[in-house]
Amino acid sequence: MQEEITRYELGGGIRKIAGPGDIWEWLQVTERASYVEPISPVLRPIYWFGRKWLGNWFYMWSHGWKCQWRAKVLIGDKPILGPFPSRYDAILAEIQWLNANWVLVKESAHEQ
Repeated sequence: MQEEITRYELGGGIRKIAGPGDIWEWLQVTERASYVEPISPVLRPIYWFGRKWLGNWFYMWSHGWKCQWRAKVLIGDKPILGPFPSRYDAILAEIQWLNANWVLVKESAHEQ
């Protein structure tokens, strides 16, 4: 019986290979693909400092900031998406880009 594996690709480069025994490992986040942050060079360091040192209350409070936001993708050709009028809009664009650019390829194990 031929074992099936799943190879996940982005722009032709193998990102993760998952076989039948380790599919649950694949579902765990192992590497961040992107993030959203304010565009303002003044707000951006405040945002990252607050997220790291001030805790969840700052993280939640900063999501309501009325400023321009961007999504930075950390994979593929690493585009910066934006500007967006809200964090929510930046997240939607981020999700859309990731869904459009991740490719799922099924192949048999002997092809490796």
